[in-house]
Amino acid sequence: MRTANLKTGFVLTLMAVCLVGGTAMAQVYTDPVGFVKVDVVKNGLTMVSVPLDAADKHLNGDAGCLGDMVKENLTPGFSGAEGDEVLKWDPTTENYSSAFYADAPQTSFDRKWFDPDAGDLSTLAFNAGDAMWVWRKNTGDATELITFLGWVPMELTKSVTFVKGLTMFGYPFPVTVGLNDTNLHEVAQKGFSSSEADSIYAWDPAATNYTTAFLADAPGLPFDNKWFDPDLGDLTTMSFAPGGAFWFNRYPANAITWQVTRPY
Repeated sequence: MRTANLKTGFVLTLMAVCLVGGTAMAQVYTDPVGFVKVDVVKNGLTMVSVPLDAADKHLNGDAGCLGDMVKENLTPGFSGAEGDEVLKWDPTTENYSSAFYADAPQTSFDRKWFDPDAGDLSTLAFNAGDAMWVWRKNTGDATELITFLGWVPMELTKSVTFVKGLTMFGYPFPVTVGLNDTNLHEVAQKGFSSSEADSIYAWDPAATNYTTAFLADAPGLPFDNKWFDPDLGDLTTMSFAPGGAFWFNRYPANAITWQVTRPY
């Protein structure tokens, strides 16, 4: 399975404060900051999640906001048919909200993210763990980098909710972990096949298809209560990685909440 090419780095920030009138220096440690680089393909769609907490989480915000990071190497256009675009899925309404990178000289929309449905600037925002499609419509380089900068999530646990049907999500901490090494199976519904169990889909932007894994109900077999790849006929090799995004297809009607413990 090919996923987005991801490069990650973390830097611990240290702020040193001199005490006036003395020789001592107090050192105050803040939460760590870091960066994650994600490749997005040309002329196509890449699923991306936000791996870090941006200082400004809006597409249109202060200088250096999340939207500035996303658009840095993308191409603007006069309309949604031309400008590179992001789409955010709402699992409750089962609809997308979209915004394209606008080329509109001498207007307040120029080089901003524009919402074609509202006819105004987009108000979309993304927290760490939120996912989006990045849709590049130009024929430039094969891939372009999005560099996410921000605070490394330091909560002891983070919650991810899956409602009936499809939820688009990313692993809420910027680490790489195998799906079968997580505790997601403890809250998910297992079944004999993907048609009766909770499933996860990973998009391959090069092959333009999905890799699938479902939680198997196979008593007495090594696959029982494990995430199974029906194409491989074996346990999935799917992994969550910083900047990667996935679909969760919840089979039963009730919503579930996955409590993810900070792995660092």
